Amino acid sequence: MSARAALPQTPSRHRLLGAAVSLTAIVVGLGAWELFLRFRYHAHLAALIAENGLWCVEAAPERELAWQLVPGRCGANSRGFIDSEHPLAKPAGVFRIVVIGDSVAEGDGVAADEGFASLLERQLNESGARRYEVIKLARRGYATRQELYLLEHQAFAYAPDLILWSYVLNDPAETRYDHSFNQLSELYRPPLHIWHLVQTALFQARQRRALERCGNVDWRLRLHCDRWDEVTQRMARAAELARTHGVPVVFVLHPVLEKGRTFESYSFTALHAQLRALAVGQGWRVLDLVDAYRSYPPEELAQRQGDVWDDTHPNAKGHRLAAEAIKSLVLGEEAHAAP
Repeated sequence: MSARAALPQTPSRHRLLGAAVSLTAIVVGLGAWELFLRFRYHAHLAALIAENGLWCVEAAPERELAWQLVPGRCGANSRGFIDSEHPLAKPAGVFRIVVIGDSVAEGDGVAADEGFASLLERQLNESGARRYEVIKLARRGYATRQELYLLEHQAFAYAPDLILWSYVLNDPAETRYDHSFNQLSELYRPPLHIWHLVQTALFQARQRRALERCGNVDWRLRLHCDRWDEVTQRMARAAELARTHGVPVVFVLHPVLEKGRTFESYSFTALHAQLRALAVGQGWRVLDLVDAYRSYPPEELAQRQGDVWDDTHPNAKGHRLAAEAIKSLVLGEEAHAAP
């Protein structure tokens, strides 16, 4: 064999040119697909707004938050929350409580002054112990992913003395991919629509596996079965943030208002016990509102529109009972902490 023949063969010019043409075609094809998906997103968004009147809602500047109420519109303050205005600087002598949560904490479905956060502020100030301010960092449709973001990026700017983490059993949902969970999730604007399509397909495959692994149980039980590790990680991250800032946390656990059942035969008792143990393990105080609601049948506490039963959102009476229970805990904690 000659020395010439032993040298490694280099690709021919034609093969390199063919590979370059193929790569260019793939890049152009993906770019065209991305443009098509972006066009479809904006067209669908316009149709959604026109059909449902979502002029109160817009895509949030922070992609992680997905959507927000338009600041200054439809009862929202300048930061896009259903709440009064609160300066970042805490007034002297004021005990500040920041509420993190979703539509239940926002007070969806009840009057602005009937939500538990608004009632809590009024009841605490009526107690005469000191001046209190309750700030709602809560938005309808938000899940633990967005709630943790609010805690990390906004809550501590208000210099709170206490964090109330308002937890509802649908909170572990992945709202970026599951449009059946909340129509507002369709406002999510992904950085790359092609990648979002892939992630949505992976999410749907995970949903099918969760059904096989966790069984055909209530979707909130299946949600926690499938996403327990994520719930644990996010709660641990929230606890780490609170410890870093030296702010205690109260974990407020909202029950499902089951139609045709009482709290003595509650379907989610075991899940509540798991969540309470998880929160206690983070060093948090826990308020399970099953205890506040136990004396009342769920039909006295749930919102209803005609024959439609809302097992997630409490009515004005439910919010009032929640506020009273939280007030007792807060005043009790302060009395315990006093020298």
